[in-house]
Amino acid sequence: MSVARMCISSMVIGLCKFDEITQYYGKEIRGFPDELKGEIYSIKQEIEKRKMYSYRSRYLAHSFSKEEKLTKPLEFSSAVDFF
Repeated sequence: MSVARMCISSMVIGLCKFDEITQYYGKEIRGFPDELKGEIYSIKQEIEKRKMYSYRSRYLAHSFSKEEKLTKPLEFSSAVDFF
């Protein structure tokens, strides 16, 4: 289970970094060929659809829930249930 958690965490963090790149370097990305731009925006839409940035913020980067006013770290099982 720990290897799976590590792999999923790394993948989500990487995809969130990709999402940030599309936000901050949009001008450069618009200069890419249309086929590549389509692929990039397709990945970005999937990241947004699955709410990966929210998952990263809540379970990976910040293990406390401000919305639920929790003072102890969130359980891994609740992170798995997110998806």
